[in-house]
Order: sequence, then structure tokens, then C-alpha cells
Amino acid sequence: MIQKTFIIQQPDGVPAVMDSLGKIPEERSILFVCAEYYTEAEFETIRKSIAERYPNLTVIGASVHNIKAFGDTVETHLNIRLSLLIFEQKSWEIVLSDMSQESEWHAAGCTREAIEHLESVKGVFLIVSGMNIRIRAYMERMNSWFPKIPFFGFQTATTDYLAGTRSNGAFLSVNGKICPDAIAAIILHGEQLHLETNAQFGWTPLGRKMTVTDTEGSNVVKTIDGLPAANIYKRYLGLEPEQIDVRNICEFPLFRMEKKRQIPRIGLQAFPDGSVLFGAEIRTGDVMRFSYGYPPDILAESEQSADNLSSFQPEAMFLISCMNRVLFLREEWEKEYNSFRSLQEETMVVNGNLELYMDEDGGGELASSLIYVALREGNPPSSAAVLRAHPVKEKKEVIIPLHRRLLTFLDVTTGELEELRGNLAEEVEKKTAEIVRQQEALNNAHIQIVMTLSNAIDAKDAYTNGHSIRVANYAREIARRYGYDEEVLQEVFICGLLHDVGKIGVPDTIINKPGRLTEEEFAVIKTHPSIGAEILSGITDYSKIAYGAHWHHERYDGKGYPDGLSGDRIPEIAQIISVADAYDAMTSNRSYRPVMEQAKVRSEIEKGRGTQFAPRFADIMLEMIDEDKEYMMRGSLAAQKETVSD
Repeated sequence: MIQKTFIIQQPDGVPAVMDSLGKIPEERSILFVCAEYYTEAEFETIRKSIAERYPNLTVIGASVHNIKAFGDTVETHLNIRLSLLIFEQKSWEIVLSDMSQESEWHAAGCTREAIEHLESVKGVFLIVSGMNIRIRAYMERMNSWFPKIPFFGFQTATTDYLAGTRSNGAFLSVNGKICPDAIAAIILHGEQLHLETNAQFGWTPLGRKMTVTDTEGSNVVKTIDGLPAANIYKRYLGLEPEQIDVRNICEFPLFRMEKKRQIPRIGLQAFPDGSVLFGAEIRTGDVMRFSYGYPPDILAESEQSADNLSSFQPEAMFLISCMNRVLFLREEWEKEYNSFRSLQEETMVVNGNLELYMDEDGGGELASSLIYVALREGNPPSSAAVLRAHPVKEKKEVIIPLHRRLLTFLDVTTGELEELRGNLAEEVEKKTAEIVRQQEALNNAHIQIVMTLSNAIDAKDAYTNGHSIRVANYAREIARRYGYDEEVLQEVFICGLLHDVGKIGVPDTIINKPGRLTEEEFAVIKTHPSIGAEILSGITDYSKIAYGAHWHHERYDGKGYPDGLSGDRIPEIAQIISVADAYDAMTSNRSYRPVMEQAKVRSEIEKGRGTQFAPRFADIMLEMIDEDKEYMMRGSLAAQKETVSD
């Protein structure tokens, strides 16, 4: 494999470069052309001058950034970079997907089909144009099918994007077809072809984890941890929204983890509502952290990577570098570039809008990162038999720089605080669960005590056994249909169970007397609400527990007892229990009459609506009766008659 790279200043220099190549095997060659801020029409002029000399040459072109133009102003018509790769045998296939006509899923399917028809695929070089292409979705799908194949490349660039707009002025070109919205997948394959490639970030994690809680589109983050996204830059960096600029935050990219890989994100600008535009896709639910970059550490990592690549002996090399990285390193960037160029003088440098990288360790759209792609043909040296990037060797230094010690301290203490917060949350959850369990046990015990007491009350009356629990159930259902919450339903149920507790103070001879009571005996019966209220008054923790016992015989028209309350002066719990008590009395055997027919019961409830009973609760009871087609709410009439005959 042979690589020849040229940098020229104007399109009129292209013919001279092409002429200098002489005769080349066009069918085994690819020419990469990166035009820095040239328009489609201007690039077409460049392409034609190439095609005139080499009509069968595969030409891949794209608009890119210039590494020295990222300042206060953006110059145009800068360098044109050309890099020719001459293979010993054709080792590539190109799948071009026009994204103005296709979906990301369809494009992924086309690329998959091509890969499956090739042997020994080593990697896929992606060039993407179009700001609205969901390249992350495309890459995730490809990675799910081919996790061991690295996908790498870049998104094309435009001057409009630097000016803060979302123009699709970026483009790529494949053999004369210029595409403003497209994915070009260059599939590199063959037993004789060997690749070593990786993406490196180099910034150090800093601060706590934060969750993206709301987004708009693919690049605008509205809220982080429920607050406007711009707040994190104000809180941690002291930046006002209008100061959110790449030059103020290039040292502090956000990042999320994708498997083992850091995926950085750079905020480009803030909007009045506090939302922030980022240079690549961010999804709701992404967990982000700040990071901090220290140039000597980043350069040392690149130097180590280059050292590891030396045994691979690359015959061709591509560096895909983020403009934020270039801006951050400034003049030091040349050192990073030269670390790799020392391995291959013809190394091609690309500064696109985004770097793209994904393999079995994760990845996607990157920022602030450097991707290196090393290629060779033929048998590689034995030291390069494993075709993956070697891990960076740890340097044992005696004196550790202060910044690195501080970063380690901050990272560890932040992690400890996160762990402490997690442990506290877990402990609180356990305690809360235990409290809930104990409260449920206490409530169950409470209910059991109340049930035992209500059973003792009912046992005094041979004819109304189970009366209290039935009244409690009817009352709770009325309250539920009325719209009360669970807490009130529990109150109503307990009050229903205890509504007749005052009968403890009434002689059994009166309660169980066959036939109708005398006026004197009825007067004694009428004392049971007051007795019940007195009995329950000692339970101070539950102020409403006596409401049912005290006032369930009050009437809505004021003619009830013991206090002659009327209308809404009667507590609602007592109003509910009143109609539930009357329903059960009419549907139960009494000493002086058998169970009443359902129609008669309904008639009596309806007649008492607004006089004996509160209309809203009488209406609910009538609704329940109407739904009870088979008269099963209390038990079938036949069953009740059998009980009487026994």
C-alpha cells in the first residue's frame, strides 16, 4: 500500500498535483479530497480537474474545517487536502445512502447486506453529510450486527455551522455524485488488509453524575436534573447563558459512558429559556458528567498510542480530530499530529464537524476526540498480530503534578459522596419499607382489635350477627364511589365497625326482645349513640372515630337523635354510615319482621332521600342497589328465608 498526501491553497493547484502522480493503477486506488470551506460548485471544479486526468479513479470528497480558522472570524477558501491510497489489490466497497430518500434503518440494512457478501471485513470508514441524520441510531444498529467490526469516520463541516446555524451546507462526493444528505460507508476488507484503529479522549472525569431530563429534537437539551440545562454552566463554571461558548468551555466537556468508552459533548450556545444546543445528539435519560483536560496528559496519551503503533508499521494513516480538541491544545496540537506523522509522513488529517467511532467497547458521535486509523497490506509484524489498539502503558512517575493530584482528589471525593448518597438513599428506602411494614402490621392489629370489639357488639343481638362488618363494608363502598382517598376509606370502615359500640350499655333483654319495643324500652335504645360516643372519646389519637357511633341516627331533616343535627352539620362519615346502617337493617332479619324485598328496600331509601338521608349518599346507595340485579349484596333472599326457617 502506498499513501501520497498533498496540501494546496487553491483549486488551480490540483492539476499540477495530479500530473505529478504519473501513471497509477486507478482500479486499485482511492483519492480522498477534503476541501476546507469550499462550496459544492467549487468542489465540482476540483473534481472535474481530477476526472480529466484519471477518469476511472475512485474519488471521495467532503467539506471540512480548517485547523487554524477556528477563531473570532471564519475564513473561506482555505486548504485543499488530497490523499491518494494505492492498494496492492482492490480492498474496498462503497455503499452510498442518499438520506434525503432513505431512513437510517434502510441505510444500515444496505450496509449490512454489503458486509455480509464480503469476506474478512476489517473496518468501515464512514463519511456523513447532513445535520439531521441520526448517525448514532445507524451506528448502534450496525454495532448490534457486527460488534467486532470498528466503524469510524467523520461528519462533514460547513462555515454556517460555525456561525451557529444548522445549515446543511456540508456535503460529500462519491465519484461525481455530490450529496448534501448522505452516508458513505467505505467497507475495507480482505485477508491481506490490516487495520489498527481507536478513538481517544483524554479528559479526566470531574464532578457528580447528572441526568438529561428533557430534550427537544436531537441536539437541544432543555433540562438537566429537572433544571434549565444552562444552569450547570452557571453553577460549576460561573458562566452566564450568553457566555456558553466553545472557547469558554473547551476545557470542560460533558461526557456520558457508552460501555467502556467516554462519549463527549460540547455546548455551543444557550437560548433564552435556558436550553442549550450541543454539537451532537443527546437523548433524554443520558447520564452526563463534566470532565477536565490538561494538555500535557492528553499529549502524553497520544504519544503513547503512537509508540504502540510503531510495531504495526502503518503504510497509510488517517487522523480525525475534533476542532474543540484543536482549539484546546492550540499550538500544542502540532505535537499530537507529529506523534503519529513520525510513523507515516503522508498521514492525512481530517477536521470534520464530528468524529464517529464505535466498536465492541461502545461509541457513537464523539467530540473533543482523536481517531487514528492505521492501514497496511501484507503480513504484519508478529508484534501487531492482535489488530486492536494496545492499552496505554502506565508511566511510573515519582513526582505527580499538582493538577493531577487535585483531579484525583476531586474525583475520589465526588465518588465517595455519590456512594454515600446512594447508601443513604438505600438506607432510607430500607427504613421506609420497615416503617411501612410496621405501620401495616399496626394497622392490621388495630383492625383485628376493632373487629373483635364489633363482633362482641353483634353477639349481643341474636338477629343481627355480622351487622357491623356489613355496615362498614357498605359505608366504605359508598365513600369510595364518592371519591374519597384510601386514608378516609379506612376511617369510614373503622367508624362503621364501631357505630353500634354503645349497645354494650343496653340490656340484652331489650336488644333481644321479640316483637316491638315499648316507648320506655325505645328510649333506652336511643341512648346507645351517646354511650358509644362516650366510650370512644377516650381514643384521642383518632378524633373522628366516634363520629359514626355518635351521629349515625341523626336525620338530614334534623328530626333524628341524639342531638337533632341537620344537613351538613352532620359529619359526612355519620351521613354515610346512616344510609349504610338503614340498608343493612332492612335487608336483615329482625325480631319483629323478616328480610324486606329488594324493591321495598329501594323504595324506602328513595323515600328517605333528603329527609332521613343526605341526597348524595342516598343516590350512591340507590346506584349500588340498581347494580345488584340478583340481590346478592347482602345475600340472596332465598338464603335469608332459609336462615329464618332454621
